[in-house]
Amino acid sequence: APSRPGRPECDLVSDTEAMLSWEAPEGPTYLEGITYRLEYRNADVNDYMAPWVVISDFVDDEAAVVRHLNPLGVYQFRVTAKNGFGYGPPSLISRLVQTNARGAPKLPLDGMKEACRFNVLSLPQKTTARQLEEISEESEEDHSRIEPCASHDLINDDPTKRFQIESLLFKGKFSVLRHSVDSQKEAGAHCVAKIRSLQDGPTVMREFETLKEGQHENVQHLIAAYQNNGFLYLFCERLFEDVFSRFIQIDYYTEEQ
Repeated sequence: APSRPGRPECDLVSDTEAMLSWEAPEGPTYLEGITYRLEYRNADVNDYMAPWVVISDFVDDEAAVVRHLNPLGVYQFRVTAKNGFGYGPPSLISRLVQTNARGAPKLPLDGMKEACRFNVLSLPQKTTARQLEEISEESEEDHSRIEPCASHDLINDDPTKRFQIESLLFKGKFSVLRHSVDSQKEAGAHCVAKIRSLQDGPTVMREFETLKEGQHENVQHLIAAYQNNGFLYLFCERLFEDVFSRFIQIDYYTEEQ
């Protein structure tokens, strides 16, 4: 398991947001890579020994913006690293983080994304029965809007309307891989875009069909596929291990799997 990551430091705050960053754990990360669990607790004078609450188990950068905090709220944070061997020890607890008064300027997230990589997370909210009903209705509407992606249909549209295509990861004879960010996700938004020219023949679409039909919990997840301006864009999850290690992640398969 990984060692203890660095203590979270608060770099910026608004009235409802806090920008946190920390150092990666020392030592090798092995093939599995590192993800983080980020937790918070209320730390005002009346919140002595408040319980830790998980914000996300899937933070994939050493920085995060936490949203939906209370104005003038006081919080503490900690992070725990995870690799293929499990969770390591949690970090030292952050110093007290207090948000600004209501109405303070929000963090310029778009500009910040040009300078560094970070996840954008929402604080778990306490909900009433009415709010749960509204959330359910909104979820159904959202699901209907993104159904083409969920079913892995090939979308004839500009992929940059949803994905932010970033730096080069690999360039080969037939394809290019680039880091990408899915704007529809808050945690685990970082993914990989494989870009191929449609002029390379039928093998291009065959790759899409094979990946689409071969979806499985131990196979790289296809997030969305686009056809635009003569190119095929395959947006897939960013693996923290090689493809073979992912495929043999569990010791045995049932007949259904």
